[in-house]
Amino acid sequence: MPARSLYVDQNDRAAAVAELKEKGFLRNFEARLKQNDGTVIWTSISVTIVNYGGVNSNFAGFTDITERKEAEVKLTENAAIIQTILDTIPISLSLRDMEGRIQFFNKFGAAYYEKSPSDFMGKTMEQAASPAMGTTIEPLIQQVINTQEPILDLEYQPGRLSGTTMNLNLVPVFDNNGEMVGTLASSADITARKAADDQLRLSEAKSRNLVENSIQGVCVDLEDRFLFANQAMVDIFGYESP
Repeated sequence: MPARSLYVDQNDRAAAVAELKEKGFLRNFEARLKQNDGTVIWTSISVTIVNYGGVNSNFAGFTDITERKEAEVKLTENAAIIQTILDTIPISLSLRDMEGRIQFFNKFGAAYYEKSPSDFMGKTMEQAASPAMGTTIEPLIQQVINTQEPILDLEYQPGRLSGTTMNLNLVPVFDNNGEMVGTLASSADITARKAADDQLRLSEAKSRNLVENSIQGVCVDLEDRFLFANQAMVDIFGYESP
């Protein structure tokens, strides 16, 4: 049986032969091969040229790595799913190293600055976005690095986006040995929520003002105890103040 018949893809065999001729050996070359019953397996191939019966021959070793390759495929698929989630959630996410350089930036966050994630890699926020962003974020990043304590629910207004309010969270990231290796930053645009909160407070203030100044007596009681009474209620029953 010719050795070439073992290969699922003859391009793999051609690449292996070319590398063997160039280097004089082959180490851990991965290729898909066929078993006797036609089952396809992944193998790691190593080849050394030896003198066999007075003739230079290929001394080859094969290791079945099918399980490892299948695990790698699953890991890649899971990583792709996680990457999709990180890219599409409506929150800006980034990871900075101990020098404040960005090692990861999701697509949603990058799009907020009309850029792609690659525009941020290896740069500080000041370098990648604007000096204004640098003066806002970088000191906070340094604070987290120095204290190894998170900064949570910080509201700020980015200089480049007038009238916008952001919620920022900065969390230290540690490795398995407990050493800090970076800072995870998440930020969300809460402008609409802040506007809704302001409207709610204004509405509540207006309602309270109407009740307090009503000519009709109004009160709120719970379990036979008054929790609130307006001035008209007080006047009706001859008390001095609520």
